[in-house]
Amino acid sequence: MFVNTNTSALNAINQLNTNANRLEKSYEALSSGKRINSAADDAAGLQISVRLTAQSNALTRIEQNINDGISYAQVAEGALAEVSNMAQRMYQLAIQAANGSLTTTDKQALDVEFQGLKQEINRIANETEIFGRFPLLGGDNVPSLGDIFPISGGSGTFSSGIRSFAAIPAGSNNISLTLDSLGLDDDIQIFTQDGRHLVGTDLNDNSWQNNADNIPISTPQDVENNLFTPPNGFPPGASYDASNLNSGGPVYSPSAANSTSYNGMTISFGGDGDRTSPADGNNDGVNTGGTLIEAVHIDTTTEPLYVAVVGSGSFDLTVNYSNLGNTVNNDEPFKVFVATTPDGNNDDFIDIEKTASSSVDLGIAPLTIASASGAQTAISALQNALNTIAGYRSEYGASINVLSSAARTSMNSHENIVAATSRIQDTDYASETAKLAREQVLQQASQSILSQANIQPELALSLLNQ
Repeated sequence: MFVNTNTSALNAINQLNTNANRLEKSYEALSSGKRINSAADDAAGLQISVRLTAQSNALTRIEQNINDGISYAQVAEGALAEVSNMAQRMYQLAIQAANGSLTTTDKQALDVEFQGLKQEINRIANETEIFGRFPLLGGDNVPSLGDIFPISGGSGTFSSGIRSFAAIPAGSNNISLTLDSLGLDDDIQIFTQDGRHLVGTDLNDNSWQNNADNIPISTPQDVENNLFTPPNGFPPGASYDASNLNSGGPVYSPSAANSTSYNGMTISFGGDGDRTSPADGNNDGVNTGGTLIEAVHIDTTTEPLYVAVVGSGSFDLTVNYSNLGNTVNNDEPFKVFVATTPDGNNDDFIDIEKTASSSVDLGIAPLTIASASGAQTAISALQNALNTIAGYRSEYGASINVLSSAARTSMNSHENIVAATSRIQDTDYASETAKLAREQVLQQASQSILSQANIQPELALSLLNQ
């Protein structure tokens, strides 16, 4: 029996601390609902649960991606359903107009509705939008300046008209365009994608009103209807604005002389090399040996620009540049990302292709039923258009079915991964409450034993008192 060292008490204290630590872990597990609250609880289990949690979070986002894709396809297919209804009505009107019992006046009356339906098809194609995308608009048909001139200093002869000739990508530097109208009246025009007229002649100029396409242009509405179209690179809603127009200044110069600035771009233009602009009497061209030169220089492009050359003939164009920026493909499909572990291949995405459905894309833009021959032509064209629309709707239906299947697969995987994570990470309350009861009993027992162990030195003192 010892007085200085009470090993029994030390042992009881050790057991009491151990039981207290275990009791603390039980409290933590029961209050948090998690079996693993720190790496010390289960190092390997923590690593696995973190990986499974990340995969679960990814699947949650993928399910939303898929739902977005389904919404995109449903909006497009719904709009096409209405386009199909209008094309059916146009088909019916064409068959009616082809009948010999109708007079010319009757056919013209039918054509009024026919043309109105065609315009409504264009409106639906231009305004059907979801997530900032326009599924019924095709990509533009405008080549990049680098596609036409892959090497700086290149030149060529081209035809003018009411259309975008080339796109200058954002991020291009030190671009020079030198145009020779070859003795005719052709003028270079440059626009931003939202319709701001930066370089060229005002709408009163002869080159706008007497052009090779025989489409007189004299008002902003004329520009918006005939040039500012998706095939020419302009989005729906592009609005003509000439407030920043550089028309070359009061004195014509065969070099890029008059400078203006817009959105971080410095643009120099020499003026209309062909003739006087009636609006202001400026930019008189000087015909020297039949050569009429217009020159434009842009230091850098901070946004995409579109070049048109309007006029009545052909022109020579020479292009120089330091570098051209990257072009953007406006015809890309809507990509639904569905991969939790992407490998960089196409199977990371489910693509929903665009379905260009304007009257031009459907081949019905020039149709009229004001005459019997026109009505017969319209019947054949509308049959083809209806087949095209039906094919587009089938594609969207197939995409919806594929995405719905992908959603079910993702949700099933998500459910199983969450269950696996729960088995590793979450508290088993039946087991943990049993442990808690055990530790509470052991703690009380340890406290009792410690009290008894502390009495032992007093027994030694009782021997001295005898």
